[in-house]
Amino acid sequence: MKTNILFGAAALLFALSACGDDPKGGEEPGPQPPAGNTEDRYESVSYKKLPTDATWLEGETLIVDNVGNYTPVARRSQTEWGGRPGSYTFTQVTGTEGFFRVGKIGQRWYLIAPDNSPVILRGTQDVRPGTTDAYKARFATDVAWAAEAGQFLVDNNLNATLQGGLRPAVMPAEYKDLILNPVEGRKIAYAEIVYMLRSYLWDYNYSKNFSFKFDDAVHNRLYVMFEETYLDYLDQWAAKVCAMYKDDVHFIGYMLDNELNYKKMMSNTNGSQGLDIRMALDMPEGSGIRKFAEKFVADRGYTPQDVITQAVYDEFREVMADYYFKTTTEAIRRHDPNHLILGNRIYASNMYDERVMKACAKYCDVVSINYYNAWSVDPAYIANLKSWFDKPFIVTEFYTKGADANVDGEPYSNRPGGGWIVKTQKDRGKFHQNIGIGLIAAQNCVGWYHFNYVDTYEDAKYQGYTNKGMLALNYYPYVDFMEYVKQLNDNVYGLADHYDAK
Repeated sequence: MKTNILFGAAALLFALSACGDDPKGGEEPGPQPPAGNTEDRYESVSYKKLPTDATWLEGETLIVDNVGNYTPVARRSQTEWGGRPGSYTFTQVTGTEGFFRVGKIGQRWYLIAPDNSPVILRGTQDVRPGTTDAYKARFATDVAWAAEAGQFLVDNNLNATLQGGLRPAVMPAEYKDLILNPVEGRKIAYAEIVYMLRSYLWDYNYSKNFSFKFDDAVHNRLYVMFEETYLDYLDQWAAKVCAMYKDDVHFIGYMLDNELNYKKMMSNTNGSQGLDIRMALDMPEGSGIRKFAEKFVADRGYTPQDVITQAVYDEFREVMADYYFKTTTEAIRRHDPNHLILGNRIYASNMYDERVMKACAKYCDVVSINYYNAWSVDPAYIANLKSWFDKPFIVTEFYTKGADANVDGEPYSNRPGGGWIVKTQKDRGKFHQNIGIGLIAAQNCVGWYHFNYVDTYEDAKYQGYTNKGMLALNYYPYVDFMEYVKQLNDNVYGLADHYDAK
């Protein structure tokens, strides 16, 4: 396997050199900005949206070394949670003391760690043992993997994980401490997706317990919220998942679901792609969703002509989103008063929809966004978020795929996923910094999760491998990429000060 990674002794040297840093930091001067570098200097990075696209586009890209009037450091002092050292006064604090909370210092939102330090998260997702032959060739046991994985997080100044999986689960005791307390003086936080709605759909649709024959390719998943068993299931499911996490100080909070579709263009006839009052009214007579839609229309005195208008379409979507966030968050809070609720990883057109975003912020402590289809963070979008709600957001997915990733000289297909294609691992790193800098500048973002921890192999539908990972398929890091990730993580609070002073 030939990839842009380190092997054998080289990997050991990489680990040893990184371990030389005090895990809490130790301020060291980094490269100095060029004389007269008072303005941000953007460079162009080539990308394309699909691997089959013939034409490369150019993205204006800002990296840490090119931020005007800013001097990067090699490792800025941080607390054991990867937060800011010192004593701070927070405003607008939400959460339970002794666990992760959110609050403001001045105009900037932070997570507040259990030790009361302000934290900006820098995480990666699906940090769990593998099942592939490559994984088994690298690690004799999952414990051996966890020891290396925990050190990898510390070496690259990452401070958050997400174990992931089809169902939420407790991290196994045999290696949990190696991930969450990898070295003395450093702690790793984590969150999980608890799939409130999806678990109900899976558990009950498989038993054919719905009032209509649900088809995931035809129906929007949110239509099942009006089944008679929905609320009881939410309560039972919340009791089960909250029992796993409610006393864990490393646990940040709950992501309710992933990438539910609320909004679509009215011209889109695919019912699964968004909420549509017209489809709801056409569902089988007596079904829960049809009864809800009929009551929605009757209570407002709408005519058939009203129902086809944009205004009613928008109102129906807003009511549906409100009901989803209300029911799921109430179930969680009944069983866990200690942890934050982190939204449901809103994406695509949904993240630009004021009604959906306000509904999320109304009930959740943090709004989570899977940030795709953008080369840079849009200041106009950030301004919209600030006008829609006075709460923080977190980016729970973003990435690009390198065209140079390969297995034994055979390029990855890189077909699946929302991440765009760039030419090299260095370009992946530049994109990562460009997005991170934009999120830091925003002031209302409390951190991000890069997607993913390790590259993935997709099924035959997608024909092969995808370069989403910080690690290649053989579990060695993409060094050129990770150098940029680490530099951003080392400078996160210095950059925060830089933008706060503007």
